[in-house]
Amino acid sequence: MNSNLAQQAIDNAISGDWKKASGINLQILADNPNDVEALVRLAKCYFELGNLASAKKTIQKALKIDPYNLLANK
Repeated sequence: MNSNLAQQAIDNAISGDWKKASGINLQILADNPNDVEALVRLAKCYFELGNLASAKKTIQKALKIDPYNLLANK
């Protein structure tokens, strides 16, 4: 995982730029589709943007990969 991209995604989420944060997380997932942390962040972005169906689908994918992930289970 590119930690610089992950930090950019986190920084954008903190500042409330959910659209930009989702784009960065999608970039991360293009290189590593099983990055659970990026999936959880992307699900949060979708939730904040009001796209509940995508949020649910994304979090379910994260839980398939890591069923014990604490953030994904929240």
